[in-house]
Amino acid sequence: MPAMDLDRLDLNLLRVFEALMAERHVTRAAARLGLTQSAASNALGRLRAAFKDDLFQRTPTGMEPTALARELAGPVGAALDAMRAAVALNRPFDPARAEESFTLGMSDYAEFVLAPPLIAALRARAPGVSVVVRHVDREVVTVLLDEDRVHLAIGQLPEPPTRMTRIMLLRDELAVLMRPDHPAAKEGLDLGAFLAWPHLLVSAVASLAAHKPFFTGKVSEALLEIYLSKGSADESALTAREKAVVQLIAEGKTNKQIANILSISTKTVETHRALALRKLNLDTTAALIRYAIRNKLVEG
Repeated sequence: MPAMDLDRLDLNLLRVFEALMAERHVTRAAARLGLTQSAASNALGRLRAAFKDDLFQRTPTGMEPTALARELAGPVGAALDAMRAAVALNRPFDPARAEESFTLGMSDYAEFVLAPPLIAALRARAPGVSVVVRHVDREVVTVLLDEDRVHLAIGQLPEPPTRMTRIMLLRDELAVLMRPDHPAAKEGLDLGAFLAWPHLLVSAVASLAAHKPFFTGKVSEALLEIYLSKGSADESALTAREKAVVQLIAEGKTNKQIANILSISTKTVETHRALALRKLNLDTTAALIRYAIRNKLVEG
């Protein structure tokens, strides 16, 4: 390809090129730059003429960059970043006069909790700033930031690479929801009882630990380790439901019979038994029965 005369190239076209690389769609690139679609299409035509290459080809999934466009992406992005840095020198950001557009990546939770007060604050303090919110998750956030498809990401996200900066916005607490007539609402819900009852886990990591009836994921696994580390070998360590299970086991009842008596599942019976063993530092069901007789939980 013959050398290009830089004096004849409109440098604003490079901003269109950058937007097309990020969005892979003419309409979205135009919106990103505050242009009409026809203006963006015209700019793409001029870019193609200047570089004597299609640069972007239409596909069913969007505008796919050519080999030359991929080679140009790095140098063009670096050149534009340098120009932005030069223009921004000694120019403090004034939110009241700013007219920039920002794309924020937010998790579902962050969008629900933080987006409304953020938009309200911007409307009051930075009325000329426009914000686009798009969903991000742990799998795509780094790619979107690297490709400048979002300027800022908010959520429970993985540790970022060293080229990025992260700050803690807030710490939130976990909460448990249950129906009013749930047995745990009457018996009290300590950490052991929570882990013993079947429950749904809302997790940004979406991991499940298999083959352990009282685990539903990394959160429950970590909580159980904390709980067991505090265990003490005495009757007061047991919840009312665990004590009832121990008593019925000592009376010779099967898991199915215990489940019918207490109106719980056999899996929950086994979970209560396992927690009682761990809390009391016992190894076998026989040892649990001896403990129940020795402590007069059941007649020997």
